[in-house]
Amino acid sequence: MENKSDPGVALASTTAAALKKSQLLRDALFKDLQANAKRYTFKYVVVELPAGTLPGINYSIPVTFIRYESTALFAFDRFTLETAAEIIVSDFARTILKDRSYRSIVIVGHTDSVGTDEYNHGLSKNRAVTVATSSLMLNCFAAAASAA
Repeated sequence: MENKSDPGVALASTTAAALKKSQLLRDALFKDLQANAKRYTFKYVVVELPAGTLPGINYSIPVTFIRYESTALFAFDRFTLETAAEIIVSDFARTILKDRSYRSIVIVGHTDSVGTDEYNHGLSKNRAVTVATSSLMLNCFAAAASAA
């Protein structure tokens, strides 16, 4: 049984409620983006990390995963962002800027299975770095840092 007078329980309850509210806003933002995206498609899913998954965090944490499906962001064996992919990164950055509650963004690059695992790992990393360091994403990160 929880002790409601415990400050740690009260803080966790307040934090969990704030995370839930933030996730509802984020869901609305991504649903709006999904509905208005004309040149590409993506799917997103929210996974709840159970309380205690992260040390010292005794409340569940929502994590949103996004996977772009319809557009290749990179040409074969390249890590330069394709022109058609710039709108994807731009739309994502603008959406994130509307969500002042986000805490982190993990960008994962993917490859096909051609080439060695070591080569593809390096290419995947370079692709992720390309997206993360694009001027659109850097502006997004700078705006978030100045708002904090």
